[in-house]
Amino acid sequence: MQVTYKVYYLQRDCVHELNGALFEELRRRLEELVEEGKALDATHITDQRLLEMWNADRNYIKYYC
Repeated sequence: MQVTYKVYYLQRDCVHELNGALFEELRRRLEELVEEGKALDATHITDQRLLEMWNADRNYIKYYC
């Protein structure tokens, strides 16, 4: 089954109108994925070599939320 994704461009000055709900749900799901071993919480990692390794690995996507 092919999945169709929608693409949106939101004006930067309108991000606040999302009211954080989008990011709260994303953060909650990412925390669940960390517990399942499918994601890594890199919030407190300071080793730049390790962070560069994750950035270069195309199997992972960095999320800020």
